Amino acid sequence: MKLNPARWQSWHIDAAAAAALVIVTVAVCLGGIQPLRSSHDEYLAQKAELEGQRDQASRLATSMAAMRRQLAAIDQTMTTGALRLKPTSHVNTELVQLSALAVESGLAIGDIRAGLPISGPHYDTVPIELAGSGTYRTCTMFLRRLRQEHPDTSVAAFTMSAGGDDPAGASKFRFGLRWHAAAQQAVASR
Repeated sequence: MKLNPARWQSWHIDAAAAAALVIVTVAVCLGGIQPLRSSHDEYLAQKAELEGQRDQASRLATSMAAMRRQLAAIDQTMTTGALRLKPTSHVNTELVQLSALAVESGLAIGDIRAGLPISGPHYDTVPIELAGSGTYRTCTMFLRRLRQEHPDTSVAAFTMSAGGDDPAGASKFRFGLRWHAAAQQAVASR
């Protein structure tokens, strides 16, 4: 193979063309391909985020539908429910019934009194303080029967302290009850 001296004389032109080709290639990569690659990576990240948000929206929509069904069931129960609240004028009857329930449960009543009614938008609340003595077992029996027989009465507070020298193991107790009565405006409109 013979080297052509005329060809070697133009090597600097070939080198300049090769350098220009390399520069153009680098410029295209940096100016065109790299931004496209970055845009594509950003697109993929946004697509993954959007899919995560769609999954969350689907879960929230399912949860909201379940809550709406539950609210509709509660509204239905409220309109047709068996719990009919009595007006606050029946507070003395309620006190007599609570006293009888406490005695039937084995508690000794020391004091029972009702506070002033607290008006609310849907019902009024009458605080009732019940104090006396009894065993832990008789107190829990009273609470169980209270829940079953007086669903319109809730327990806001309960304290019990050792009676000391009582051979039966009786302790002093205090119940803070809340009797829920029909709202005065609802009673007046009937």
